[in-house]
Amino acid sequence: MSRGALSLVFICGILLVLTVEPALGLNRLSVRDFKRLRAPVEIAKTFPSAISFLEESEISKRSSEASSSSTSTLAQADLETISKDAQVVQDTLTRVLEQLRNKKFSSKSSGSSVSISSDIEDSHVGPGAVPPTSNVVPEKLEIQKSTYDKREYKYIVLSNGLQAVLISDPEAVAGAAAMDVGAGYFYDPDNIPGLAHFLEHMLFLGTSKYPKEEEYSDFIETHGGQNNAYTSMENTNYYFNINPDFFDQALDRFAQFFVHPLLTESATGREMHAVHAEHAKNLQDDKWRFEQLLQHLSNPEKCFHKFGTGSLKSLQSVSNSELGEELRKFYDQHYFAKNLRLAVSSPHDLDSLESWVRDNFSGIRSDPPPNTPPSVLKSVNHTELFSSAVLGSKVYIQSVMDSRTLTLIWPVPPQKHEYKVKAGQYISSMFECRSKGCLYSILKAKGWIKSVSAGSGIATNFFDVFEVYVELTKEGMDHIDEITNIVYQYMHIIRGFGMEEWRFNELKELSHLTFNLKEKEDPSDYVSTIASNLRHFSPAYILVGNYLYVDFHPSA
Repeated sequence: MSRGALSLVFICGILLVLTVEPALGLNRLSVRDFKRLRAPVEIAKTFPSAISFLEESEISKRSSEASSSSTSTLAQADLETISKDAQVVQDTLTRVLEQLRNKKFSSKSSGSSVSISSDIEDSHVGPGAVPPTSNVVPEKLEIQKSTYDKREYKYIVLSNGLQAVLISDPEAVAGAAAMDVGAGYFYDPDNIPGLAHFLEHMLFLGTSKYPKEEEYSDFIETHGGQNNAYTSMENTNYYFNINPDFFDQALDRFAQFFVHPLLTESATGREMHAVHAEHAKNLQDDKWRFEQLLQHLSNPEKCFHKFGTGSLKSLQSVSNSELGEELRKFYDQHYFAKNLRLAVSSPHDLDSLESWVRDNFSGIRSDPPPNTPPSVLKSVNHTELFSSAVLGSKVYIQSVMDSRTLTLIWPVPPQKHEYKVKAGQYISSMFECRSKGCLYSILKAKGWIKSVSAGSGIATNFFDVFEVYVELTKEGMDHIDEITNIVYQYMHIIRGFGMEEWRFNELKELSHLTFNLKEKEDPSDYVSTIASNLRHFSPAYILVGNYLYVDFHPSA
């Protein structure tokens, strides 16, 4: 592990240093190790409101000295500017959102093949949303798509409340399906970290109708397909693809995951090792390590603080029989039709797809079983995400790969359901601009950076984490504070310009062009994304919601 390979993270701008000692062995780092890193504590003289967490080691001392040296080069006026503007991004996002909400929206632009009607209701979309109480789909509902997209789409709601999107693609070489469950590791019980992820694994190991553990996977692979799943913070997503001649039979097996999985005690004992192997693999992944560190630094009383992957240690905190009971309880609490979203795609016509979906998925129960204890979610908004002791911190991370990066992060209000507005993406575009006078060109000319990117690094229903990510050169490592100061000054410029109509229209046109000319996606990825989008976007917007900006009219 190269000592020159460091990643730096600023939380809300004011500086605090945490140095990770390689001798600890990050490949074996646990949550307890993170706690051990927090002592001793030294108050930074240059930044009275900041704290330095330093380890007693050679690298810690060198990092501390380097930090003190570079810090002293900043003028006090610059430091005051940084301190005062820790909420610049939040303020800008809020102002842009308010500007846009007060305008009339219509993304029908000249030369565009995508039009978005503003009369489609989004009443069931948003944090804490409930599924539609009626299973009747409006006759005028049309899923917006590109003119170049020859696929046919249909949105349906089954009698049990399951929402589904059907996609008929005559050119498809595979059938594909995905189910998105509205629960991830945020919902794990405190005493069993990784339970949601473990349940994801367990669903592949037999159902009442197909009790053989490898039945589903063997069937998919035997007929030229693949299957997988992932567990995220707020959702769990299952998907597969297969030779279309066997698609209806695959749907039958897939549906049983959500009707009656076995969750046997014998499989429970064995599958814990598969989860642990995944955790061990993640320990050498810089992205995973970065996110896990942020989670550990977050408010310990809230859901973001949780360890979502799970390990032998976390899953063996209870007996196998108790673990089985907790698996079944978690399944009952979250795996019901009104909390699921389905997407299917194949060369077959829409009528055939609808028939198969109704036949196979109508047997899923609508609601949790009677007397099921309610799930407890320790929700968190952006103001609660980090404590005052962590806000305004500078974190040194020893990376596995030979990389030099600087990431500035701000907890901001959630943007996921503001998909028609895209305030965060508007601001991101200004950070990523490469024109003369933009942030990139200024820092590149100094020889300090290789690239700049910005956007929501973490997006949830309760908060976003807005990031400015800078890939540094070796020389740039010696100018961290100058780079940070320039970033904040650039924020002042963004704030001063505010919402500019010409820039917004330019982004809108570009988003239409990008959407219309994008390549066809992998079938499994496509249905997986659509099933997830159906949870956050109204049905009409499930294809365009991630892409398109909308017009606004200042005179309206």
